[in-house]
Amino acid sequence: MKTKKIKVQVVYRNYIPLNSPYSSFWTHPPEGIEFIIPKPKKYLNMLFPIYQRFGNNFLVSRLVNVAQKIFFNEESNNNKKNNDIDYYFYVGMLPSKIPDRPFFIDIEHSYALLNFVRTSSSSDLHSLNLILKNVFNILKHPMCKGIVPISEAAAATLASYFGEEEYKQIKDKIKVIYPALPPYKEYYANEIDYSIISNDPKFFNIIFIGKDSYRKGLQEVLPAIDILSKKYSHLRLWVVTDVTALSTLTTKDYVQDYANHPAIRFFPCKYSSKEIITKFFLPAQLFLMPTHADTFGMVYLEALSSGIPVLLTKQFATPEIVSDGVNGLFLDHPPLFLDRIDHSNRINSLIPKERAGKDFILPEADHQQLIADIVKKIESLINNPQLLQSLAQNAPKEFEGKGKFSTMTRNIKLQELFQLS
Repeated sequence: MKTKKIKVQVVYRNYIPLNSPYSSFWTHPPEGIEFIIPKPKKYLNMLFPIYQRFGNNFLVSRLVNVAQKIFFNEESNNNKKNNDIDYYFYVGMLPSKIPDRPFFIDIEHSYALLNFVRTSSSSDLHSLNLILKNVFNILKHPMCKGIVPISEAAAATLASYFGEEEYKQIKDKIKVIYPALPPYKEYYANEIDYSIISNDPKFFNIIFIGKDSYRKGLQEVLPAIDILSKKYSHLRLWVVTDVTALSTLTTKDYVQDYANHPAIRFFPCKYSSKEIITKFFLPAQLFLMPTHADTFGMVYLEALSSGIPVLLTKQFATPEIVSDGVNGLFLDHPPLFLDRIDHSNRINSLIPKERAGKDFILPEADHQQLIADIVKKIESLINNPQLLQSLAQNAPKEFEGKGKFSTMTRNIKLQELFQLS
């Protein structure tokens, strides 16, 4: 007799698709669990850029908050109400009210629990405490069966958001479950596409992939590659980002100088997840993204799963993704935005200031320090091919078998979460 599967409704801000590691919910689902994932509402994808740029404005913040309650909830995430759902699984958000069945919360950072809506004033500690109280009441509610941070760094933010007594009441609900991907190097081994990056072994191909280019550190990547290319003519940088529209005010000032650079090529963000893997990751030798602020960095998982070592900044959760000298290299740099905590102000310590574009420009000395270390680390890999080969061999290992980011490991933990094991 066939056992009925547990049905789990995923609820998220579906103005864009879920990050690629969540795709394994349906490509490599846990036995006994069926995840129901709604399609993106592309007509809403203007909400986040508006919030990101103007979210410090109280009216914009409130508008986004109201919009979230209308468009991102249990019913709107379903084409039609499904009464046989067993659980709700909220990704990066809280329910606006306690739902009618058990639920779980998946987070990259506790800031998501505030629904990314700031208080009316940067000094309004009373408002913040009220918001945190409401959040805590949802987390401690008997219908909340689990809180699922995707990293230990994310889990640590929970302790800082609540007092010691409050944290004790929810501690047993917290279970870190890392995102998972299949080993792309093996998965797409017969589908590598050399139409953009050739398989000519004489070239050393580096890729940068990421929107919001200032936050991802492209302003350090470009001058570093320019310096290196004058010494190493076989070096190539392939950039997939949203800066290819050189007329945009936020990017033209630093991208236009490299638009016709012989070692650098720009590509728009028009590729599917599979195309990013087969056209860019698999043919390349190194992934470079010195992010200034990422709560995880799913793209690092895509690179490593493809067998590509990563060169990155050491901030927030990245030490859980990369082991320095094993599957990638960390850059030397000053403290970056998520690691700068203002302990003198509770609001500033819990609510990261929203930044965009040029807000991520470092002081000149720090900017030059990061550029210099990118140059130094890449040069060390060019001159030590054995190290590069070792990093590449180790890159996909955590996606195989019972590795940290394997679908097998993730599925076992999900089965434990839903009490199927």
